[in-house]
Amino acid sequence: MALPTAGTGGEQDQFWPMPKFYFSVDIDDLTDLSFLEVSGLEVEADNISYRHGNDPSFGTIQMPGVKKSGNLILKKGVSYVEVIIECDSESIKEIIRVQTSDVDGDGVLDKDDQCIDVAGSIENEGCPLPDSDNDGVADKDDTCPNEAGALDNKGCPWPDSDSDGVADKDDRCPDEAGTVLNEGCPALPTQLVEFIESDQNLILFAINSAALDTEDKTTLEKIKVLLEEYPKTMITVEGYASKDGSESYNQKLSEERAAAVKAYFVSKNIDVQRINTLGFGENRTVGDNNTMLGRKNSRRAKIRLNIQ
Repeated sequence: MALPTAGTGGEQDQFWPMPKFYFSVDIDDLTDLSFLEVSGLEVEADNISYRHGNDPSFGTIQMPGVKKSGNLILKKGVSYVEVIIECDSESIKEIIRVQTSDVDGDGVLDKDDQCIDVAGSIENEGCPLPDSDNDGVADKDDTCPNEAGALDNKGCPWPDSDSDGVADKDDRCPDEAGTVLNEGCPALPTQLVEFIESDQNLILFAINSAALDTEDKTTLEKIKVLLEEYPKTMITVEGYASKDGSESYNQKLSEERAAAVKAYFVSKNIDVQRINTLGFGENRTVGDNNTMLGRKNSRRAKIRLNIQ
């Protein structure tokens, strides 16, 4: 291909306007031809800086894989030099890929992205908007920019009156500290529940008596320890009677038995406000009260857990 020979002046000036800078390009891996830049063209390895049309600004295009053996044509334009490089289809695809690449998928092309590997916003040149408290709400939209909060609460934490980690809006017991698993209410007193549901939950009384014997106090002592372990737990002491005597007498006796159990707990420094009592008289006897065993098992008191 016939191309003018470049130099640093003299005859070269007859063909080209006053040069701006020097460049060279390899043609067909055979001849190293040098030219003086005319009006906005620079060829360096696989990069081309160029001026399009009469636009006085420069743009840079990366052209990996451009065939150096391709046809290079230099011609004099109106006020600039145009360079046409014939590329194979794969090179053209690569050029398109590079020019449209968006590695972080934020809608800002890599060539314009100031944070190419981190998804950001178009308004911030491809970089994430500042988020001082790292709560996912940008400072510009965050009502509490220095305190991590919720997206649906404008970046502020949801109120949590009892400071149990469950927001008031989701807390079934917003004024009493509880657990997340129990929806903000105090955790169920598992051990106390297990004791109450067992056969040990039984205080037996002698006939016509509301006095506690040694065995009764041993049982109540176990319950007292559990009440201390779960200080927010409320209980009800239920008193019962056999069918010995009149109905009114048995009602009064059942209430006295419940009161005797309550008095024991209060004497052991269990808050009186935590204990309710209820007498059932002879209405809930156990077994056949025509038998001695049935009447013995009916003279009793039991503990019931008050669950909110």
